[in-house]
Amino acid sequence: MEGNDVQSNGFKASSLGLPSFIDTNSPQFPIVSVATYLPEGPVAGAGQGAFPRSAASGSVDFVKVRGPHQLSFGYMAVAADENGGRFHFTPFNFDTLFTSGPDPKAPASGTGDSAASMLMGLPASGNTGIAISQVSRTWFHGVYLQDDWKATRKLTLNLGIRWEVQRPVTDRYNRQASFDYSAVNPISSAVGQNYLGQLVFASSSNRGLTNTNYKNFAPRIGFAYQFMPKLVMRGGYGIFYPPSYRGTGPAPGFSSDTPYVASNDGGLTPANTLTSAFSGGLVPVSGSALDGLTNVGQSVTAVSRTRKTYYDQQWTYGIQYAPTSHDVIDLTYVGNHGVHVVTSGLNLNQLDPKYFSMGNALLNQVSNPFFGHITSSGCSLDQPTIAQGQLLRPYPEFCDINENQDPAGSSSYNALQVGYTHRLTQGLTLLGSYTFSKFLDNVGGPENWASASANFSENIRNVYNLAAEKSVDATDTPHSFVLSYVYELPVGKSKKFGSGMNGVLNQVLGGWQTSGTLTLKEGFPLTVTGSNTNNFGVGQHVNVVGNYHLANPSPTEWFNTGAFATAPAWTLGDAPRYFSDLRAPGYRNFDLSIQKYFPVTESVRIQFRLDMFNAFNHPNFYSPNTFIGGGFGTINQAWTPRLMQAALKLYW
Repeated sequence: MEGNDVQSNGFKASSLGLPSFIDTNSPQFPIVSVATYLPEGPVAGAGQGAFPRSAASGSVDFVKVRGPHQLSFGYMAVAADENGGRFHFTPFNFDTLFTSGPDPKAPASGTGDSAASMLMGLPASGNTGIAISQVSRTWFHGVYLQDDWKATRKLTLNLGIRWEVQRPVTDRYNRQASFDYSAVNPISSAVGQNYLGQLVFASSSNRGLTNTNYKNFAPRIGFAYQFMPKLVMRGGYGIFYPPSYRGTGPAPGFSSDTPYVASNDGGLTPANTLTSAFSGGLVPVSGSALDGLTNVGQSVTAVSRTRKTYYDQQWTYGIQYAPTSHDVIDLTYVGNHGVHVVTSGLNLNQLDPKYFSMGNALLNQVSNPFFGHITSSGCSLDQPTIAQGQLLRPYPEFCDINENQDPAGSSSYNALQVGYTHRLTQGLTLLGSYTFSKFLDNVGGPENWASASANFSENIRNVYNLAAEKSVDATDTPHSFVLSYVYELPVGKSKKFGSGMNGVLNQVLGGWQTSGTLTLKEGFPLTVTGSNTNNFGVGQHVNVVGNYHLANPSPTEWFNTGAFATAPAWTLGDAPRYFSDLRAPGYRNFDLSIQKYFPVTESVRIQFRLDMFNAFNHPNFYSPNTFIGGGFGTINQAWTPRLMQAALKLYW
């Protein structure tokens, strides 16, 4: 069972002046996110919830040895169940949208304050809604054939192939829906013009969320060759298929999202305040009764049935040398290429930047062809007039269409790994490793919520040109060094020093041991963000307007904040997703442990140990604030200072 039991469970949002229906469907404190300030409430959607998960597996394997060949083949099946869910959270996001100026169409850089927006009750976005508990299952099947072939006395080959079939996730009650981007939406007949895109609900005869790919073949090849008695060369290549869709699928109609409508004119004037939030009530739960009309006028979480399959190509080549019987040196090159890398989500209803030349004319109000046919909307599709830019979106009858876990990205990782192992001699065991690497991609991956940058969105400017988003990954760490040791002090009975000391003295001076780990890592790359001055689902990076490096960076100014500016409206910004040459502080840490063993009998002993984490109390700072606004470029947090703990253990 996985889940969260938040401190604010049972909180009534109506006590803050919000509608009382939130008390039932989102009984916890709202998520209040104020740009450049710490948030309040259950952060990142980790609200009250429970997720009973289980996995059942079965396999059969056969092995036959024939001369120099060891042949093996088999089959494995896994049934993974994802159940449960969370209460629908209620977030409000405040930025400088309504407080920057003086011209809201072209606000001056550095104007506006997100805290002022909060005090005025003017969030830039928000939502609430109704959530359901999922009851889903995904089947994974795999068949493999492998030959481990001792080709010569010095050469061993590993040759194999695996066929994998990932069945689509299903819901016990068929509440899931995929999105058909090429289907004509039923609202077209009422409006008198064809509009593409609609939700397609599962049925008893077609329960899966996506189509099944039966072409997932994964060849594997590996070798080991002994050049000399103390020198071995190893290498390999393989294709691997991670789960192509994780978790449960969207269930629109059975759950609902009710957006907070901040503005009807692209952020020029507020349409609501917190006192009038969700005044139209909740978007109703209709099940699958509306069919293709479900969520028309609203934003949609979409999953295309015709998804590509995410896979990784991995290869390695290395040598291993043993200069002595106690020492081993490894030198290895490791490569990885991700194909159709799954993103956390992309807005496929983004206005194409080719229309940017229209400028603020995109905000001009024009006659709304959907008026009278759409009665509730999160982007003004229920109003008599609508912004011109909304009608130029690929699927104008919807607000945003967030393709969930879209397999649209690519990645590459290349690393040189050096390892050293010293096996126990004279009381010393030593392990050392150094990695020099580079990790590039154009999307954040399916688990980007866990990235070091804590950037919970993909930060993509233009879904029509993902190649322009290529940068180092949020977790790119070019240099990493780790050294650990265990050393038994050579003092006491049967030791080099004091072997003849008496029992009392041996209890005091003998049996001591120390161990430690030294970790040195380069800092993670930074992403610099600001208020998005674009509309209609278009992303935006900031502009780089100067040299962002400082000769002497400090926690009060980690980089030159004057080197960045919010990009003007209807531009994408020129900063990369992540800067390879602008990084958070590095990590330097030494953990130390001292242990002493007291023999009681031949089979019983007592251990005293003192552990010191960050033994030298070296300050390791967090990343700086990288949002243009208050506190920009400053560091106000650090990792844990020195911690010490003592313990007694009885071994028998």
